[in-house]
Amino acid sequence: MGKIQNLEYILVHLDGVLLKNILGPILYSMMNSFNIQYTLEVERNILARPLEEIGNYLRSVHKISLSNHELFETYLTFRAEYESNTVIHKQNGLIDFLNRIQALGLKLIAYGGAPKEYFNQHLSEHLIYFLEPRYIQTRDFRPGLIEIMNQLNVSSHQIIFIDEEANVGRVAISNQIPFIGFEDNFAHSFQPLELKSLNLDYSVSSLNEITEDLLLKIDSSLNRINPKY
Repeated sequence: MGKIQNLEYILVHLDGVLLKNILGPILYSMMNSFNIQYTLEVERNILARPLEEIGNYLRSVHKISLSNHELFETYLTFRAEYESNTVIHKQNGLIDFLNRIQALGLKLIAYGGAPKEYFNQHLSEHLIYFLEPRYIQTRDFRPGLIEIMNQLNVSSHQIIFIDEEANVGRVAISNQIPFIGFEDNFAHSFQPLELKSLNLDYSVSSLNEITEDLLLKIDSSLNRINPKY
């Protein structure tokens, strides 16, 4: 096994990477209830965006009359209904992925907009793999990459993010933060197309593709940022 030289943390989106995507189906149903056609533009202006930006977009472009608070409450209602009627599945290959990360000595933390209780509920059997705080909720500072890095007090060569949302990838690219795009499996999602348009250096369609070799390759590429190695 090779040795990681630069990376210390691996931050993984909860909904869509560790767990099967439920954000897409919820957003799709919510937009249908507003009689809004579900398009690439809708995803681009909502996914991984702050609530204020989402509200401004829906009010100005789609003439939705709800306040930010009302929009969020509506989302919570749709989410609660979806969760109560749907079995939340873990991504295929999760256990092997967790073991690979542990074997490489990387510090694993999950993040996302969902409350920490949701993380604990669905990954309770695997908490030993995650470093405290184990999960960082980004609801109030989307997409959250810079805020997470500040919270952990790390530089860009010490951390990598894995996410299925292109807006997260855009922030990673603009700030030279290592990033792996994860292909969304939701039938109506435009995120695979969006991620492809970013010309990412690293993109996968399953946790099984996030191999030791891939992570070592990414780590080695960071020597130019952290030339002491």
